[in-house]
Amino acid sequence: MGYNALMRRPRVLAILPGFIPSTQLHIVKPLVALHRAGWIEATIALEHSVFPHSLERAEVVVFCRNTEPAYGWILDFALARGKPVVYDLDDNFFELPPTTDIGRYHRAPERLEQLERYLKHAALVRVYSETLLERVGRLNPNAVKVDGPIDWNLIPSLPRRRDPNTIRIVYPTSRVEDELAKVFLDDVQRLLAVYDGRLEMCFWGYHPRKLRGHPAVRFLPAIANYDRFFQKFARFGFDVGLAPLRDDLFHRSKTDVKFREYGACGIAGVYSNVGSYATSVEHEVTGLLVSNQPGAWFDAVSRLVEDAGLRHLIQGRAREYVRNHYDLQWV
Repeated sequence: MGYNALMRRPRVLAILPGFIPSTQLHIVKPLVALHRAGWIEATIALEHSVFPHSLERAEVVVFCRNTEPAYGWILDFALARGKPVVYDLDDNFFELPPTTDIGRYHRAPERLEQLERYLKHAALVRVYSETLLERVGRLNPNAVKVDGPIDWNLIPSLPRRRDPNTIRIVYPTSRVEDELAKVFLDDVQRLLAVYDGRLEMCFWGYHPRKLRGHPAVRFLPAIANYDRFFQKFARFGFDVGLAPLRDDLFHRSKTDVKFREYGACGIAGVYSNVGSYATSVEHEVTGLLVSNQPGAWFDAVSRLVEDAGLRHLIQGRAREYVRNHYDLQWV
């Protein structure tokens, strides 16, 4: 093999169902970073815009959350030509609640069948939790648990100066109707009453009806472009972040994305003691782990309001941990 062949960058084609936070974070950003560093030649396309000549040219094909049977021909084409396939999955579609639109979509029998075809035939499957690794491992032994990245170029080098008289709490989500917030809403109402004038609660992307019109509650609309969202989020100077999860198979399969985001932004997070948070967060060091029982979220946030030393310790330690473990360059 000649020198030029050894130095040629492998051609990687990522085929995505859409540009949502998961595909942007886990596929687009790392592949673009590798492309810019000169390690690979990356091409990114949506399913509906893929043509056979692009597949012919690719040496590795990457999928992320693809389940639509109409595009099954793409997988067939890649496999027939011996192209190694990588499949990236950050949600347990097998356990999605069937009561939601996205649950009904992904749990349709034809889409679950297509998902299994991807998983069984991939040369490598990437997941983000031990629970999902166990589920996928039944279909393909070539599955690994990986970490999601943080792009530190989106974060200011110095945290925004915080108002010592107001503790700013945040709960960001891309879900317009969010069932998870029910875990802490009653406790938040109580917090706002007990600490009247000392707290500001910001809901980003979700505006619970029971708190609309409250003078200490702020609502910000969701931002579809992840980079624009995270740049803005990182500059708000939030003090405390909330991250609930239900204790079921679906939620135990989720990533620790809010821990990564809160830690990178120097936010003291309060997390359900479930799934990836239970393993990523060190209690009272990089965050507070709580049960989903009534009153638990009130007690945890109250500690962070009353104990500025603990709040600052968690903010600093979480930022340091995330910097050392989730940097985009390492991922």
